[in-house]
Amino acid sequence: MPHREPEAVPSGKPKADLGRLQIARGAAGPARVRGFPWLTIVLGVGVVALLFLFRAPLGRLLGGEGGKPLRTGRAVKVVPGQAEEGDVSSNGYIVADRQASLATVLSGRLVEMEATEGDTVEKGAVVARIQYDDLEVQERQAIKARLSAEARLAQIRGDTATARARVDEANKEHAAAVLTAARLDADILAQKDVVASASENRDRLLRDVERNRSLIGKKLIKAETWDRVQTAARTGQLELDAATKRLRAFEAGRTAWDGQVARRLAAAAVAESVVRTAGLGEDVAAARVAEAKQAEKLAGILLEKTRIRAPFTGLVIRKDAEKGEVIAPTGAGNSRGSVLTIVDPTSLEVQVELSERRIARVAEGDRAIVFLDADPDTARRGSVRKIWPRADRSKGSIEVRVKLDTIPADLRPDMAARVVFKGTRSTGPAKAAYVTVPLAAITRRSGNSLVFVVQGDVVRGVNVEKGDVKGSSVVITQGLEGGEQVVLDPPASLGNGDTIERAK
Repeated sequence: MPHREPEAVPSGKPKADLGRLQIARGAAGPARVRGFPWLTIVLGVGVVALLFLFRAPLGRLLGGEGGKPLRTGRAVKVVPGQAEEGDVSSNGYIVADRQASLATVLSGRLVEMEATEGDTVEKGAVVARIQYDDLEVQERQAIKARLSAEARLAQIRGDTATARARVDEANKEHAAAVLTAARLDADILAQKDVVASASENRDRLLRDVERNRSLIGKKLIKAETWDRVQTAARTGQLELDAATKRLRAFEAGRTAWDGQVARRLAAAAVAESVVRTAGLGEDVAAARVAEAKQAEKLAGILLEKTRIRAPFTGLVIRKDAEKGEVIAPTGAGNSRGSVLTIVDPTSLEVQVELSERRIARVAEGDRAIVFLDADPDTARRGSVRKIWPRADRSKGSIEVRVKLDTIPADLRPDMAARVVFKGTRSTGPAKAAYVTVPLAAITRRSGNSLVFVVQGDVVRGVNVEKGDVKGSSVVITQGLEGGEQVVLDPPASLGNGDTIERAK
């Protein structure tokens, strides 16, 4: 709230009871004492004591100041940044922009609690856990089933690899048989050439025999020549028979080898069939592995859901459940809905509500000054972060969030605060609070600046140090804390510890 300069209390209309103070008047007159001498002594001592107690009023009375009321004022503590004319201000509370109530999507009994109020939890840390032993069993069974399926898949893949190796071997054997058949065909062709050559040689030799037969009859050739011609013809026939026999053997071997080629081709086909069957078995085994992995993943997800983790690094401000309680997602029945509530300390800001008539004077990005009720003398700079897009019809107000430039370490949610909106004006660096008193309250005693502070019916002189003069007031840099009642225009006879009576 804005502070006003202290107003002097006029002499005719005192502001308060203490403002009607005046110097007590009355002087002790001479008294005649009758009686025994000891009574005179007692009365004399009493008079001296009364004179001592009322020395200040008597002094002011004798000095001609009796009856004049003492005016008082107030030492005011000024906090820079408080609302001025044209400013919009409102009360609010500290809230967190990031706040989470931690719970689990499953229902179960709370068996672990790792945090409590005031703890700081890291992002992803497990802060609590519901009963999970049955889900751990399910996860172990899923892992075992997955391992078994993977082992079966590995076995089938081994069989498939063996079948593929057998196919390769059969194909190589068939290829070798085909090459052997081709070589046999070449041998048969070559042998046919040998048979043809032997046949031509035999025919030539037979013609020699027929030609020499008439000559031997006429005794035109010798017997030795005739024998040689006949021997050559018989030899040519034998060579032809041998070549023909060998050709037939080659052809028989070639025919037999065709069966071998067919058998090896059939073996390769069988191996290919085994590979196809193994491939189908491998696909089935791979599908079972994938299914087992999905079951394991589902078991892991369910087990993870028993862990309650912090979604961000934050401060625990409330514990909503205790170990042994049943936790349910919606808090059905007597069960709890959450276990902890955390806030992000770095997202703390001020929540205020402005009436619909005043909201037009505030815009996002405007500068603001925040005063915490816990520390009302410190002005903290901030800015308008967000203005809510809808109004509260029951209150006729709109919510505004103010973000502090610097968040104090001791700031807590739900602390009360007051915000002064400065619009687009720059507030400059936050200044410290100071105290002002009316200029009339300052007097000089023994070369020092002195202020008389009223405490009950007694005044106490306080040495102060002056600062800048602000209008009819002066800044006190040392000596006063603000809120004290001070004497204005103190008379020269006023002293420290003097008693002041109320004016009648």
